[in-house]
Order: sequence, then C-alpha cells, then structure tokens
Amino acid sequence: MGSSCSGPDDQEMASATAPGTSAADSEGSTDPGLTSGDGEPSGTGDTSDNGSDDPSGPGDTSGNASSDPSGPGHTSGNASVDPSDSSDPSSSTSTDTTDSSSTTVPSSTSTDATDAGSTGHSGGGPSGYTRVFYDGFEDGTTNQWTSSSADVTTTQPLRGTYAARSNWNGLVEWNHPERIRGLHLASWPYSQEFLVRFWLRLDGDVDDTPYGTAGGKLFRLPFSNDRDGNEIYWSSSHADIFVLVDDDPVRSIWGCGDLSDREWHQIEIYVKDAADGALRFWVDDEELTCSNSSGDSFPYLGDTHRNDAGWDTFYWPSNWSGADGCCDHDADNHMYLDDVEIFSDSPIGDLANGALADGTAQAG
Repeated sequence: MGSSCSGPDDQEMASATAPGTSAADSEGSTDPGLTSGDGEPSGTGDTSDNGSDDPSGPGDTSGNASSDPSGPGHTSGNASVDPSDSSDPSSSTSTDTTDSSSTTVPSSTSTDATDAGSTGHSGGGPSGYTRVFYDGFEDGTTNQWTSSSADVTTTQPLRGTYAARSNWNGLVEWNHPERIRGLHLASWPYSQEFLVRFWLRLDGDVDDTPYGTAGGKLFRLPFSNDRDGNEIYWSSSHADIFVLVDDDPVRSIWGCGDLSDREWHQIEIYVKDAADGALRFWVDDEELTCSNSSGDSFPYLGDTHRNDAGWDTFYWPSNWSGADGCCDHDADNHMYLDDVEIFSDSPIGDLANGALADGTAQAG
C-alpha cells in the first residue's frame, strides 16, 4: 500500500562518530561518504524513495565507547570487540515497570531447517563457529560498543538487571545530539558468514505512524555509506524490511516481521557474504518467508558480495523517517535492547555450537 506522504529522501547522512566525540552531521556536506539517499520504499513492492524529516541517517551515537575495531570486520585478521561478559543469558524474566506489557520470553521452536527455504530452527552440535561479540549490559554500561549515547536502565530488562534504552526525539533539530540516542558497533571479524541475534522491544510511548511509512528505523545493519551500498533496515511501523546490495534495492517488503506490539522479540539475521550469498531473518525463532506483489520474498538468495565492502556494522536505532507533517513524533519514543550476540566463521572468539545458516548457533 502506498503512502500519501512519501517524497524524496535525498539527505546528508553522518558517518559513525569516533569514541568520545560528537556527531559531525552538517548540511551541504560535499564528502561523498556522508551523502546518500535513504532508498526507502513508499509502499509494498515499491523501491522509490520515501521522504524523511530526519537527515541524520543512522543517528548520533557519540558518547562513551570502547575499542574501535580497525578496518572492515570481514578482512582476515581484523580485531574484534572483546566482550567483558561472556556468560550465557539466564532464563529468568522481569516485569516491565513503565507500561502494562509482559516481558515473557517466547519459547523456541524445533522445526527442522535444512536449507535456505526452511522456516524454523534445527539443532546443532560443535561447529567450529565462534561467538565474537556479546553484551547483556549486566555491567551497567555500554562500554563494549564503538560509540554510545544510549542509557542503561533497570526498568526494562529482558532478564537480569539491565537493558539498553534508546530514544527518538522529534522536537529537536535533526543534528541535535538528543535527536537519536543509541548504540553503534563499527565492525566484527568474519570471513564469509555471520549471525546477529538480539532482543528488542518498543516502549508504549513510541508514536505510531501511518501504514506505508517507516517511522523509526529500529536498526541498520550496516549503513550504506559505511559499506558502499550494503544495507538492511527494519522499521517500527508495520514492519518494512528494506535491503540494499551494492546500492541495488533488492528487497522491500512491508508487513513482514511486525514488532510493534510492545513485547520483547528475538531478532536474528544471517548474512552469507558471497556470490551465492543469503540474507535470512527470524523473529522469535520463526523464519520470515514474506513476499510482496512484485514477487520479491525472504529469504534473499543471491549475490551479496558485489563489492568488497562487507556487512559488519550495526546501528541501534537509526533515523525516524517520514515527510514533514506526515510522521511527526514527540520527545519520548523509547526502545530497549538486550542480549546482543554475534557469531561468525572467524577463528577469533569463544567456540560455539550449532550453525549460522539456520540460526541455531549458541555459545559453547
């Protein structure tokens, strides 16, 4: 369904800020690395640009940060972000104290998944894969991230004591440091494959936006300016999942993987960075097999290595998108993040069990 408020989305976008610095967003930048259209679809199956009131791209995540891995993570020998807490997530849950939604964790399914078209998870044994990043925020900080302006809070944990909290503030200018508060991980080590897993929840204060408009982009993995045209983003409003490969909008599917119910949801993204590549998505252990009227569907199977840019950058969240007057939002639009894990085929990290391609990888 198209949107009456779609429009051009040509805008200046900031690259990731270095630890301890502020964002360098500036209108009229001539740096090609900071200038990009968002490529956001205006409706189901439509890959035309959608308007945005936020030209800041992935957002300002400046603030406290730890080590910044050098170079693309898919380069052999690249350093990883060293997690200080490598313990596995516990099984306990907590009660949300800011709205009436429960934080019950959905149970896993055991559906067999033996190929790229399967719809569930299968079991797995020792694999040779490794877990290269983990943060459950139980140290009360966001120090494991390259840069951060997110809070660590006790009011919305999935389990344990802490979770990270982001915010979109629609009442300040696009380049104000409070416009987007969140996290950025610049890279991680992998050769060809990795699996990103995390738990995410929208707060009850997140403003709804009309169908066919993205609203808040829940995350970007990566951001096209960081990785030469490679990009995945997932929107808050009616779940638009949008995929660019080397600046080619290969998928735009609306109503796929809706996360707007204010419950905790586990998100998993598998990337095979190769000519015979794959992009697969799961929500609460169920693989997304959505399609649109143009015949596009998930999983995406095809060439994901058209450039040598890689896929290893994570922004949480990204900008709030919608033409002026269409998708305005107020000062409080919070989201929560917990139990972030990244597994890959790198020899660097903690040994893992299971597989990457079917989403079953677990810390050993």
